[in-house]
Amino acid sequence: MKWVLFFLIMLFLFNDKALTVMNYSDDAKEYIITLNSVNTDNFSNYFNYLKVISIYPDIDVSYESKIDVNLKEYYFDFNTNEKNIKNFKDKFINNVIKIGYNNKATLLTVEGIKIKKVKVFDKLENIKNSLKNVKYSLTNNTN
Repeated sequence: MKWVLFFLIMLFLFNDKALTVMNYSDDAKEYIITLNSVNTDNFSNYFNYLKVISIYPDIDVSYESKIDVNLKEYYFDFNTNEKNIKNFKDKFINNVIKIGYNNKATLLTVEGIKIKKVKVFDKLENIKNSLKNVKYSLTNNTN
């Protein structure tokens, strides 16, 4: 009898959480945001409160083919956006040094790495509020 009661309680708790997640996902969608003036140094000013999935840096064509494929679309993990962007910047600059572009690496360290696109999963209202001071275009990335 105890197992049946335990099972029913767990079933109730599990169903409640599943409904909550469904309600959130009904409001949130995956978007691709195309930007002109965001880089690794000012990224947190705009994306600190959004759920970022990945970023696409603006890579110089002179060394684009030599950049590690994992840095061409860099996926965020479960750390904060600020920590993820710092990890990306460190890895990207180390990769630029590794392929022999030391002067460019120095410039990127000082000026930041330009971000051309950001993939997010969030509510449209949150995106608009976070990006109200920057020019961007938005594409719904869900089917």
